[in-house]
Amino acid sequence: MESSIDRGWSWVVVIAVFGTSVLSFGFLQSTSVFFVDWQEDLNASAQMIGWCSAISIAGIGLAGLVSSVISSYVSCRWQAFIGGLITTTALACSNWVTHVLHLHAIMCFIGFGTGIAYINCFVIVGFYFNKKLGLANGLGSCGSGMGILILSPLIRYLNDEYSWRGAMLICSGILGNLCVFAALFRMSKAEKKSMLGFRPEIVWESENKEDSMSNDEIGNDRSKRRIKSEMTQLSRKPSKRRHSVAQNVRRHSSAFVKSYTSVLSIRFVMICLVYSFFVGFGYFASIMFFVSNAVNLGVSKRDAAFLFSIVGIGGAIGRLGQGPILDKKSMTPFQFASLMLGISGTSCLLGSLARSYPALAIFSATLGFSTSAGNVVFPLMVRAVVGVNHVKKIFGVGIIIGQCGAIISLPLIGRLYDTTGEYAMAFYISGGVMLLNSIIALLDPVWIKLDRRRLGTNERDVYDEQELG
Repeated sequence: MESSIDRGWSWVVVIAVFGTSVLSFGFLQSTSVFFVDWQEDLNASAQMIGWCSAISIAGIGLAGLVSSVISSYVSCRWQAFIGGLITTTALACSNWVTHVLHLHAIMCFIGFGTGIAYINCFVIVGFYFNKKLGLANGLGSCGSGMGILILSPLIRYLNDEYSWRGAMLICSGILGNLCVFAALFRMSKAEKKSMLGFRPEIVWESENKEDSMSNDEIGNDRSKRRIKSEMTQLSRKPSKRRHSVAQNVRRHSSAFVKSYTSVLSIRFVMICLVYSFFVGFGYFASIMFFVSNAVNLGVSKRDAAFLFSIVGIGGAIGRLGQGPILDKKSMTPFQFASLMLGISGTSCLLGSLARSYPALAIFSATLGFSTSAGNVVFPLMVRAVVGVNHVKKIFGVGIIIGQCGAIISLPLIGRLYDTTGEYAMAFYISGGVMLLNSIIALLDPVWIKLDRRRLGTNERDVYDEQELG
């Protein structure tokens, strides 16, 4: 059951998630504005500057790894706060960059910081909502599309007025608001229960006991427990203390490993690993080269940049639209993801034939709508597969796998462009990957049946989807 405080604070968390999405995702997608100035000022090749995007994506993957490991001991609030602090510091340090390798290090820290903030802002929504999870997730995540619309022209203006160093210094102050939004990520009861370091077997027992006691009895009981604990510590011998510490280390290590191995299944591998890899591969292969493809077809840079804004508008609409559909339970998250990925794959295959500006505009709107609506349900799919108590760990693992797919796809598509001289192959590959991923999501009932047959059990509580509302 949710406490009254959690219910009252839930929509404040959604606002904080929206702000975090605007700043983190919007800034990372807008860094391409600096590419030409970086190349000229640092006397670097286009290939070396192009690695900045791949390195920032690798930083996000590293953030997923770190967040997954420490999720049992560090709350979403503190993780997001530290991520915002790292991002702000890295942007401020960019003022002293004199070599492209320094820039690579800066982009890695920026990707790492924004990645931690971005990951935890979606994890915490699952702890606060049950009945309206789809709507809350859509409202919070639509900040990603709005971030492209807001920050992209702002950063372009700052770059023209103050050069790229001054623009990144100003962005350091703007992204410092990530720490402000993180402060609103109040820890809920559901998050406390999911953390190994919280020791729920002790805390919840005492809380249940205190529910039936008066205020005076509660105070006396706590005093007795404190005195008894102090006397126990004084009487304990040093060897026993070391033995107790070793036992605690073994107990927590065993629980940490078990928290991962307990969710291993065919369904987990196909949805949380394979599906996540193909999402990262197909999404970045289509989005990152969209503007370059338009310029290569003869569209001006200004008009091509506006096409990217259309992608952001379509993404914001798609993220908002998925909430009511999922909350009404007319479709499961897996069916919805399969439909959106099918539209994305088809649009990529047909969009590669677009040559006129109106056709490219329709392609960009369709691509932004379908990819954003499909990607935003991934946290809901993870929750359905592993349960709410394991979302903090496994969502980070999914982010790592997805970023690995992105890191592989970007140089691969670049190599294909060097070979063929056009970006059509990028959309063919990303479209085929998205269609394959659509089939993987649609076959979710098959993965469940295979797991039940493998374990030889009829217990439905392990594999049935968690209630979303």
